[in-house]
Amino acid sequence: MQQSRANHYVPQFYLTGFAELPASQPPKKPVLWVYERGRPHRLSTPKHEAYEKDLYTFEDVSGEMSSIEGIIARIESRAAPVFRHLEDPDYIFPDSERYDMAVFMSLLFVRGPTGLEFISRSLGMFMKDRAQQLARDDARFRADYETWRKHSGGPSAEEVRQYVLEGNYEILQKSAGLNLRGMVEAWDHLSPILFKMQWQILHSEGGQFFFTNDNPIFTLLPSDRGTAKFGVGFCTPMVEVYLPVNRTVCLRLSETATESSAAISNLQVRQINRAIAICARRFLYAPERSTKIARLFDKVGGQLSYGVNAFIHPGAVESG
Repeated sequence: MQQSRANHYVPQFYLTGFAELPASQPPKKPVLWVYERGRPHRLSTPKHEAYEKDLYTFEDVSGEMSSIEGIIARIESRAAPVFRHLEDPDYIFPDSERYDMAVFMSLLFVRGPTGLEFISRSLGMFMKDRAQQLARDDARFRADYETWRKHSGGPSAEEVRQYVLEGNYEILQKSAGLNLRGMVEAWDHLSPILFKMQWQILHSEGGQFFFTNDNPIFTLLPSDRGTAKFGVGFCTPMVEVYLPVNRTVCLRLSETATESSAAISNLQVRQINRAIAICARRFLYAPERSTKIARLFDKVGGQLSYGVNAFIHPGAVESG
């Protein structure tokens, strides 16, 4: 069966958990309110959000076009039942389901445009570093460059060497296959880190709902001053990792959380929602039309850029 070319980087089943079911007979499809900074909010459906054409397609070594969409679909199918279990206030994670969720969350962190751009930027920085290491070895650089120059021409070896050493350039890594390989390696590395953390299921019981965004996994490091730094690394001591699960449930992973459920207040839900807005890439998704949500997103939304002010050392966005 031919796979869809519309590759969702936030799964449709996940977005449905934040959707509104219109009151009609027969019931219509679930709908989402979509918020974007500086633009009017609009009505949509999970099917029409958070996807890009051929996002997971690449050219393999034989020159044929391949896709990892099938692998992603299998990971989603294992995690989807766990999302339903999380609605039970008495649910306790068995290791098998916590593992499935750890893999799903790791993949969710890297599979979207934010994660793939971060991988591409990281690979480009690695290539630049390697080029500068080579340029510091004058004799080796000249020998390698002159071999290439015989066939291609170009400026002198010393001109190129000085340009490389000055570093006033950026290497852009555009290979889809290399980026996807980096994505697979990143989620394989991150899964056991998340699995070993303490997991806590947060339930909103005061009527305030959670919303989500197009980059749902976020990290923060709380401070003694009542502020938090966002976009800190997963191995940072005392880091907290969040995933809004649906309108009434959110996961919190940390070194200190108890592996249990906890009811949280409307104020705590609003604080988490503010963090969700800050860590969004471009879109916020909610089950209702709200000028308050629109104003919040216009004010604080989309502050993180991975590799620029987040997931670097040092560097993180701080918010009160």
